[in-house]
Order: sequence, then C-alpha cells, then structure tokens
Amino acid sequence: MGNLPAADAAAAGELAAREQAEYRKLLASELDAFLAEQQAVLQEVSMESLPLLDAVSSLAQGGKRLRALLNYWGWRGAGGPELGGAPVRAGVALELFQSAALIHDDIIDRSDTRRGGPSVHRRFSTAHSEAAWHLDGTHFGSSAAILAGDLCLSLSEEMFSAVGAQAAHGTPARRIFNRMRTEVMAGQYLDILEEVVGPTHQPERAVVRARNILRFKSAKYTTEHPLTLGGALAGASGDLLDWYSRFALPLGRRSSCATTCWACLATRIKPASPPVTTCARASERC
Repeated sequence: MGNLPAADAAAAGELAAREQAEYRKLLASELDAFLAEQQAVLQEVSMESLPLLDAVSSLAQGGKRLRALLNYWGWRGAGGPELGGAPVRAGVALELFQSAALIHDDIIDRSDTRRGGPSVHRRFSTAHSEAAWHLDGTHFGSSAAILAGDLCLSLSEEMFSAVGAQAAHGTPARRIFNRMRTEVMAGQYLDILEEVVGPTHQPERAVVRARNILRFKSAKYTTEHPLTLGGALAGASGDLLDWYSRFALPLGRRSSCATTCWACLATRIKPASPPVTTCARASERC
C-alpha cells in the first residue's frame, strides 16, 4: 500500500488483520462483561424486566462492527497503542448506540426483521401474542422496543464515560461523541419529515434535502465520527482530525466501499506519519 513494495504491503496487511481480529475479541469480551453487569442490575429490579436486556444483547452482538473498527483505526492512526482499552470501551459505546438507532429505526419504518431475525418491536409483540396478554399487542411491542432502545442509549453513555479522562466533559472526544448523537437524531427526524412534506418540493430541492438527510443520518455517523472519535481519544492533532473527516465523509456516502478503504489506515509506516496516499486515492475512487 502507498509506496511500499508488494511483499511489505502484504505483510503489513496480515499484521493489521491479526490485530483487528484481536480487537474484535476484546470488543466482544468487554460487551459481554458489561451486559452481564447490567443483567444483575435488572435482576434486582425484577426478573420480568430481563427481556429488555435480552433484546439489547441479541441485537448488539451482531453486525459488522464498522463503527467500532473505524474508531480503533482512528486511534491507531493517531499513535494510540495497540489494543488499548480506550478504543475498546468507546467501540462498545458505539455499538450500543447503533443498537438503539436500529431499534428505533425499525419502529419508525415498521420493519418486521433485523439482521435475519425479528425486529425488537416484533419480538415483543410476538411475546404478547404467545402469552395471550391483554390489550393491543402491536402497541405493547412498540412501547417495549422504545424502552429497549432508550436502555441502549443509557448503556452507551455509561460505557463511553467508562473510557475515563480522555472522554471527560470538554474533551475533543466527548464533543465528537455528543455531536454524533445529536446529529443522528436530527437526521432521523428530517428523514421522517421528508416523507410527509417531500412531495410538495421541486425535484431540485428534494435532491438537496435528501443529501442533507444522508449526510447527518448516515454518512457522518457511519464513518466520520467514529474515525475522528478514535483519533481524538489518542490525542490526535486538529490537522489529523480534519484529514480524517475529509477522508471518511465520502466513504459514509458510499458505504459499500467503507469496509475496505478504512483498512488502509492500518498500514501506516509509523503512527505519527502522514496518512498514506493510498487512502486518499481510495476515497476518491469510492
């Protein structure tokens, strides 16, 4: 990659792949341990509350982990040590926030499935039906799923706070994490708003609005914010964070490319060096 000989690039790629696999293991272990702690908390409340956490756990343990991985390579690209604890905890926080977004999005979209299984609201409405409970099962399913999503949001914040001083109030990482969450909610609202007001707009105006929704609901949240978050946790300079943003945002708009292009960050010659030119060219091709 970059100007590296082919053999060196291949070796660097293998090292990055092994490191990424180890990070995934740490991420899964941290998530499992955290959810086990939360299970004990809910058991103290009532055994009947455990289905909320079960739904969260089932959803959070799936997916590609794209945001967590971008966060990790942002950390490493800014000179953070290999398999550091901060990007692991931040990765779990990102995955839990993503779970909340998916739960609520499925309610909004009236989607019955998610990741090959029933969506969370459908899971609860099915439980209502199978148990022959009273009142409306669809309403119960949506209500319970909203609470499950809210629980995810709470747990995401708790885990991000556990990162420590690097994620404290006023730090660059905290500002990125807070802004990410606000922008996603605003972007989601613009999306549902467009469904009801969009037909009244001229086609040119509709394209502009659609791009704005894509930017804030998906693109920045999927790639830019996770990458800059990891960099900020590692103490990245403002210039490097700006470069991360310029690199990552186009990938968010073209998510099919994102799973491959970000891996270029793993093959930097040394942590403090400028990003390899391969990344910029990959971004332009996407």
